[in-house]
Amino acid sequence: AEMLRGYFEQRAAAESREVARQRQERRHEALARLTRSPAWHRADGTALQEITVTVAAALTVARVSYWRRAEDGSHLECEDLFEVAAARHTRGAVLRAADYP
Repeated sequence: AEMLRGYFEQRAAAESREVARQRQERRHEALARLTRSPAWHRADGTALQEITVTVAAALTVARVSYWRRAEDGSHLECEDLFEVAAARHTRGAVLRAADYP
């Protein structure tokens, strides 16, 4: 029984390492795609959308957002929120500093 348990523990550890390696590879590929993307040269704002989509896929998360802080520090404004399940981009939400002391 001890030998069998050791076998399964080794197998689980190997699978865990493989999952981590695949996750790292996905992240690396996503970063490489972003650095080669022509979106950086477009002036229509699609670069930020491409970044949030790529990051969501690489991290396998449900949503990714990018917020910009006002120069005076009075608020944060959402420049892009990508929701994976809806495949939707939204923007414009504002968080005022006064509301979050």
